[in-house]
Amino acid sequence: MATQKMVYGVAASSDTNPTPYKLKRESTTPVPQPTLIKSVAPLKALGIVDFLQVVADGAYPDASFIQDCLANKVTSGVNNSNDGTSSNWSLSYYQQLANSGVQWAIGESESGGEMCAIMQAAPGKLVAGTYGGEGTGGPTGNNDIWSGNNLTPTCTIAKGTINCWLECYTSSAMLNASEIGTEAAINKDAGCFEVGLLPGTWCEADYGATAETYLEMVDAMKSQGVTCAGVQMWYYQGGFAYPDIFTGLMAEYPANMTPILQRASGVTPTPTPPTPPPIGLTECFLTVDNANPKVNAPVTFTAKVMSNGKAISVPVTVYHYLNGVKYIDAPSKAVPNSFSTLTFKTTFTTADPRPYYMSFAGNGQFAPSNAPLSVNVG
Repeated sequence: MATQKMVYGVAASSDTNPTPYKLKRESTTPVPQPTLIKSVAPLKALGIVDFLQVVADGAYPDASFIQDCLANKVTSGVNNSNDGTSSNWSLSYYQQLANSGVQWAIGESESGGEMCAIMQAAPGKLVAGTYGGEGTGGPTGNNDIWSGNNLTPTCTIAKGTINCWLECYTSSAMLNASEIGTEAAINKDAGCFEVGLLPGTWCEADYGATAETYLEMVDAMKSQGVTCAGVQMWYYQGGFAYPDIFTGLMAEYPANMTPILQRASGVTPTPTPPTPPPIGLTECFLTVDNANPKVNAPVTFTAKVMSNGKAISVPVTVYHYLNGVKYIDAPSKAVPNSFSTLTFKTTFTTADPRPYYMSFAGNGQFAPSNAPLSVNVG
């Protein structure tokens, strides 16, 4: 049995767009201000594949960061810090991010409208992500991945194209594993193609979190039928953020080094094929110029298939039974003439009743049908 792998990622502020307020809000223990990731290569070598740069509201990431990610074939991501508000985003903003090489745009408890803008900005080039979860520590509803607990974004292409990450903590404690499992199931059912964990670097110092803490959460997700996609660590602090956490996790779940676009490409919903036109009903008509012929007297049969009051040109089969034996008179390869009728002549050598049948097997455009005819040879 193959060992399950998980993706691992880190987030950092930009040198030009610092966001210190996040640390002030989420940590009671002083920690270094997150800094720009100067090079992704050393972290990639340690098993990190997703890189996220946090910028000020509506700003753009550093070009050097994006190019470094692209050159090293890892995920280049951006969080624009608007955190579920209706401001500092637009379709054109996300189109520009995609054109600059950003592959993943993620925010906290974002609205369905913003998720739609991300997904519609550059399908196949920009993946939408959302995270959330800080709450009171109760069960369902704390991981409000969508703003206002809106689990179904309004755009039709949403389902199956968003990944989401569950914050593992509240403002004063870690969430327990069962709460994470419950919320993971809710977001998986909402259509997220990836559901994973989002701890903070301060959780170890503030709440005593260890690798085992997160492994228990992964197990709780499994108990709810959800495979944990991975762990995204907030924040990077000029080095490998809390290496003991990652080392412990990777010992159990090795690193999946597949970047976001490749992970998402296998789950993008297949467009619904157009509804085929309705199949037309048909009716077979089989006639003979003399239904009571004498032995050796020639008779002429005519076969026709009608649909919606019009004769249609389709292959048919005409056959009859004599003493329980089936005889084919006109095989299906006999295609009606330009008048959409099939005509053939025959004679009978014995005086017996002959039940005749005509059948049309149907095709992708017309439904099958058949018709009987009695011929009594005297």
